[in-house]
Amino acid sequence: MRKTKIIVTLLCLWLGLMPLAAQSVTITKNFSQVPMASVLAMYKNQFGKWEKPDLDITFPYAVVRMHLEGSGREVTMAKQTLTLYMGTQTAVLDRYTENSNEILFLIPARRPTVYVDCGDGCDRVLLVENQQLQPNSVYDCTVRFVPEEEYVAPTTTQAPKRQFFKFRVTPANAVVTIVENGAQEILPMREGGIASKMLNYGTYSYSIAADKYHTKEGTFTVSATQTEMTVDLFPQFGWLTITGDNISQGGYVFATNTATGGMIQLGTIPLNNKEMSSGVYTLRVQKEKYKDYSTTITIEDGKTTTIRPSLEANFAQVTLTTNEGADIYVDGNRLGTTRWTGTLELGEHSVETRQASHHSAYTNVRITPQSAGQTITLNNPLPIYGSLIVDGSPADVAVYVDGKKVGTSPLFVSELLIGTHKIRLEKDGYDKQEKTVQIAENQESMLDFTLAKETPKALPQPIPDASSTGNQTFTVNGVSFTMIAVKGGTFTMGATAEQGSDVYDWEKPTHQVTLSDYMIGETEVTQELWKAVMGSNPSNFSGTNLPVEQVSWDDCQTFITKLNQLTGKNFRLPTEAEWEYAARGGQKSRGYKYAGSNTLSDVAWYGDNSSFKTHPVKQKQANELGLYDICGNVWEWCQNWYGSYSSNAQTNPTGPSSGSGRVYRGGSWVSSASSCRVANRSYDSPGFRSNYLGFRVVLLP
Repeated sequence: MRKTKIIVTLLCLWLGLMPLAAQSVTITKNFSQVPMASVLAMYKNQFGKWEKPDLDITFPYAVVRMHLEGSGREVTMAKQTLTLYMGTQTAVLDRYTENSNEILFLIPARRPTVYVDCGDGCDRVLLVENQQLQPNSVYDCTVRFVPEEEYVAPTTTQAPKRQFFKFRVTPANAVVTIVENGAQEILPMREGGIASKMLNYGTYSYSIAADKYHTKEGTFTVSATQTEMTVDLFPQFGWLTITGDNISQGGYVFATNTATGGMIQLGTIPLNNKEMSSGVYTLRVQKEKYKDYSTTITIEDGKTTTIRPSLEANFAQVTLTTNEGADIYVDGNRLGTTRWTGTLELGEHSVETRQASHHSAYTNVRITPQSAGQTITLNNPLPIYGSLIVDGSPADVAVYVDGKKVGTSPLFVSELLIGTHKIRLEKDGYDKQEKTVQIAENQESMLDFTLAKETPKALPQPIPDASSTGNQTFTVNGVSFTMIAVKGGTFTMGATAEQGSDVYDWEKPTHQVTLSDYMIGETEVTQELWKAVMGSNPSNFSGTNLPVEQVSWDDCQTFITKLNQLTGKNFRLPTEAEWEYAARGGQKSRGYKYAGSNTLSDVAWYGDNSSFKTHPVKQKQANELGLYDICGNVWEWCQNWYGSYSSNAQTNPTGPSSGSGRVYRGGSWVSSASSCRVANRSYDSPGFRSNYLGFRVVLLP
């Protein structure tokens, strides 16, 4: 048999079908439309006559209609032997019509590589290479049989047409994968979410995936007019916003995924647009002295879920009283001295009263809803006594024990509390003498003395006047503290624009306030200063330079009274307006959101960086006036009763004349960033104490 060449010409409905040229194959660029319905009608009788009876013709197939051209001998042989091969498989489905030079093929609509083989003496010719055929579509081709001596090989080969194809993807960190020649390839992602590759004209499949987003898959076509596509992945997450009233504010929020059982801590109320993976969660809010709040929420793709929890009180406000000067401990936590008013959780509590030189006394207290408003008298600590003998030269010296005169020498002092006592000895014409004695239980201590003749006394030095010298430093019992001079002026108080979108209703409306000159503490009152004035330290976190805490508004008044006695000055708590003006930087204000910066971590210890404890003062950046820690560390009591703002302009406002709670400002070591803004406000009863509550003082010039 003489050797024969095959020339195949394809006429395609689907532009993505681009067969590759091989020896003896030409590719036409002219396309003609062949309606599927007409082809099916034409060959419907043949569809039931396939040689493979197990063929499932309901599966998606593409139809290839092949026209045979050439001499009668070649066409006759081809009708008998011509076969299509798909990949390495043989016997691809074939059937030719009677009395026609056409052969009809059904090919599964996937990514076949198809060859034409007319049998002995013919070359196998590549028809389709790794292309996606469209289901229920018809593709025409022509096979022309040419004797070997008539065939003239082409002298040139046209290079395939190519083009850069771009993917513009959101989010920009997505991974773009395409399939080219049967192989997967990840395209490098450029800045701005653009991935690109040089590709031959044709149709390809793609997959785009990103963490927390739904994967998108499909096909794309590269051509002269199709050079890019934009893909926006749909988020597989949503957002949670929790708003709260003053009661729920600061409550800890936990979420448990009902499908996986995994639990996460989301932070504290308020929460604003907290990103969460989509799904169903059990949400729990916990706050000390309140019952746990629980609810079920559904986070949907790309949506915000908003809830406003309402916490039910699990406490009653009571007053506890004991001996003057005795400390009150409830469940091991110190609450106050002598008298304490505050809230206790419902249930049984162990109460201890402690006092220096006394045996502690214990009481069990049961708090019920009916306990609200009651005053509970606790067992008093029992004193422990020793005695003191005082004798020396000269006689008839006045003897003072801890500032109280007890008699003249020689003297026997019975029932003197154990511990350290300061003894002062005075007599006209003699120098005063001070000594320290240690009294032990049921023992007699001896104090001998000799007074020297009187020497001239130095005149007392006046305390500098703050109005004339600006910033001033005062010293009390060896502890110094500095007051910063604040030049008065007019400012806008409340939810100003720089406070952002997370302001609260209680910060509104904004209003003009005019203030006179004043001085304010450079730092929060430290534990060292408190102890120098009060003689004890109520704080939960212990440290000399840590801010004092566990002090109520009432405790602050007691401290200030003693401070004024020691200094001869008139210190007080700042008004709410004085606090906010100073926090904003006074006349030096640069319009920051927080006191001294728009970046809270630069100036404050708060919930995100405090490790849930207070820190020594003056470790963070000061604000424009040189004030430290005015945001964060501890909330700071103000002089005012809490009340709603008025839009009217005010001069030196002092707030409402009465109310149920005193204002505190600035946020604390446990607060969210929003709570630490200079405009935010909160309040509680004057007797309320907490390890996140402290204060600083002001002084009028």
